[in-house]
Amino acid sequence: MVKAQNAADAQTLLWKISGKGLQQESYILLTTTKTCEPKIKLSDKVLNVLNKVKLIAQETGLNSKAFAGVAEKANGLKNNNQSAEKSLSKNTYEKLITVAEDEGIPEIYLNQYKLWYIYMFLMTKTYQCNVPNAEKIDDVIRNYGSKHNIPVKELLSIDETLNTLYDKFPNSYWESVINYMVNNKNRVIMDIDAKAGFYKQENVAGLKKLLTSSGLFKPRYVAADAEMYRMRLIMSRIENTIKTQSTLVTLDVVDIGNDSTSILNLLSKSGYTISPVIN
Repeated sequence: MVKAQNAADAQTLLWKISGKGLQQESYILLTTTKTCEPKIKLSDKVLNVLNKVKLIAQETGLNSKAFAGVAEKANGLKNNNQSAEKSLSKNTYEKLITVAEDEGIPEIYLNQYKLWYIYMFLMTKTYQCNVPNAEKIDDVIRNYGSKHNIPVKELLSIDETLNTLYDKFPNSYWESVINYMVNNKNRVIMDIDAKAGFYKQENVAGLKKLLTSSGLFKPRYVAADAEMYRMRLIMSRIENTIKTQSTLVTLDVVDIGNDSTSILNLLSKSGYTISPVIN
């Protein structure tokens, strides 16, 4: 079980997994994108864990620079019925076209890619970091593993993430989040800034409150069936991995945002002891 009643709100992004017959301890490190930092320095407690583990397991390579080309190719539409034009309401689609045209992106381009790609396009164009070559924590961890001969694997392939998981999210999810993004640019910037701020403070309680209240993040939890399917698949991959060797698992903070689908709570309910690593 999760140690301490308020452990899920502990001031840390690093969690230890033990119990349920595990022969060695493993860890979960929560990560996020768009913190807009020129250089990310790993904390002493993360470095201490990296010196212990035999494997790094990342959620997916979807947002990693190392897989950018693979991700773009995988985002190509194979079914026109999944296009932005077919999936979004007329009003949201027309607003999306306007936003894209302002960036020099023709309408035909919008309907060549999955809605996940459209979402990331809007995220990038709305929140333009002014730090050249800003680092991402997932890439920093991956590079550390490569430098120190710690194998790195993905729990979910890019193709699986897009075609098995995000394709399960209903059109109502995409309509809600894309509508919010095209109509609330300033609010989106504030949401992303707030998320980055809470993350840098390791303020899990603040992150959870933001994720479950913001129009940018909350819709994934409203799509409860799709989100639970995604989280249970991730949990099964984590279990299969940590049974064999001590592992540092990196997961996006959205994976703990909602209590009913939080990976920490799911692992605890399955019989593992989940402990916050404070120092």
